[in-house]
Order: sequence, then structure tokens, then C-alpha cells
Amino acid sequence: MENENKNKKFESELDFKSLLKDPLRLFGWSYIYIFVIIVALGVYYVKSINAVTSNATNPRITPISSKTEVPMAKGGLLPAVNLNVVSQPNPEMLEKGKELYTQNCASCHGDNGLGNGVAGATLNPAPRNFVNPVKWTNGNKFSDMYKTLQEGILTNGMAAYEYIPVADRFAIIHYVRTFGEYPELTDSELSDLDLIYNLTQETLKPNTIPVDLAIEKLTTEEMNEIQNISSALNTIAADQSLGAQLLKANSWSLTKVLYTFNKSGSNDFASYFNLVQAGAIDFGYRGSVLLLNEEEMKTMFDYLLNKNI
Repeated sequence: MENENKNKKFESELDFKSLLKDPLRLFGWSYIYIFVIIVALGVYYVKSINAVTSNATNPRITPISSKTEVPMAKGGLLPAVNLNVVSQPNPEMLEKGKELYTQNCASCHGDNGLGNGVAGATLNPAPRNFVNPVKWTNGNKFSDMYKTLQEGILTNGMAAYEYIPVADRFAIIHYVRTFGEYPELTDSELSDLDLIYNLTQETLKPNTIPVDLAIEKLTTEEMNEIQNISSALNTIAADQSLGAQLLKANSWSLTKVLYTFNKSGSNDFASYFNLVQAGAIDFGYRGSVLLLNEEEMKTMFDYLLNKNI
């Protein structure tokens, strides 16, 4: 017995050979293994955080600031088109389409319709490649292309060209279709197109002016309105009449009261009264304005309507 105890005294604490027969003896070490793995993963994540969290997807760029130049043109009734004529391209129509395409489309879609125009270089998604027949947003049938010209595709940065006469839009589409293989234009498709857009009836075309000129006019009008409001505020501040007193006592923003009054374009007391009742705060008034009687409201309205303030 003593000899046996002596032998056990010098026995290895862990018999690695016995592990092959009884692997569960390592279970007590598993917590240490797990802890080491977690620490290693944590160190890797911290060191690689920039690479791990980086976004490899290209951002989608919508050209919010882009504009399509609109010519100066007087509006009026546009004549109905003969679908039998405009649906059959001829050399003159294709030449007209090429001219219009160069003026309105080539800057983004490229001279040869490859979607490589200079103005479209920064757009995401890129402008339509007219040679490629797949993955069209609206489709590549004739009617689909007409819809795109009529309505545009805002999410893709494609502007609408509804101001271009119907016959000219047909010419553009016919020319674009020379860049590749396209579905044949059928009589039923043409009929549906007429049903949706009333192509065979006269349509009213509004007056158009160039975008830059429109911006200039709107800016001038806005600046004039700001100056008028500023002048009116000085007048009201010094005015002790009942109308001015009611305005000052029942407004949280006289500037907004004057601005919204001008924008409403209302010369009718009943209409303006209903607008104020429905959204007093949005019009720059305090809630107390709702407690005024009709006579007091009329006094305040007449004061606002006075062009001398």
C-alpha cells in the first residue's frame, strides 16, 4: 500500500493519454477557451472597426439642383395629331427627332444614346443607355417612352418634357429607337396611348419661360414682398387704430400674418375668416383670435386689406 501511494505521489496531474479515452475531462477548461476567443474577437473588432463598419455601397445621387432649360414660348391650344402620320417615322421626322434629341437629351444620354453624356457623369443611377434593352424603369415600349417624356422619372433625375409638342415627342422617340432594337409599335398600343393622353384632341399648352428667368422673377417678387412687409411692420408698430391694435394683440408673428395674408390672395372676408378659424397658429395668430367676434375680425381684415399699410 505504501509503495502504491508513493507511485501516485509522482503521477502527472493531467494524463494526456487518458484524454483520448475520456475527452469530457477537458470540460472544466472550456470557459477559459470561450473567454480567450471572445477577447480575441473583441480585439479584432476594435482594430478593424473602420473596415467592418464601412459602407461599400455607392450613394444614390438625385440631381435636386439640376434643371431642364425651357424655351420662351407663348402658350395656346395645340392642334390634335394624326396618329397614323406621327406613328410612321420618315426621314424628315427622324431628322427633327435628332435635332430635338441633341437639344434636350444628349447632354445626359450622350450623342449616341450610350448614357455617357457630360451632364450625366455624376448621376446615380446613370442616365439610360438606349442601346441596352433591359432594366428600363417604365419599360422600352413606345408608350412607355412617351410616358417618361410626359411625366418624367423624379427618382432617377429624369425631367418631364410635357411642354414639347406631341408630334415633336413622337419624333424624339422615333429617333431614340434607331439606337437599338425596340418592340414594334402596335395599333392597340397607339389606341391606349391616345386614350390616356388624348393625343387626337386639342390640348392647352401654358406659357413657358426659361428657368433662370423664372428664378429671377420669383426672387424679385419675393424681395419686393419682404420689403413691403418690412414697411408694413413699421406702419403697424406706430399705428394706434383699432385694426392695428387687434393685430398686435392677437398675433404671435406679425410677419407671418402679413405674409400668409398676401399669399392667400383673399379679398373676401368670409373666405379668409374660415382660413383663420381652421389654422390660426399657422397664419401667425395667437389662439386668442378665435375669441374675437365677427365685427372685430372684420375690422382686422379690412386693416390688412388696406394697401397703405
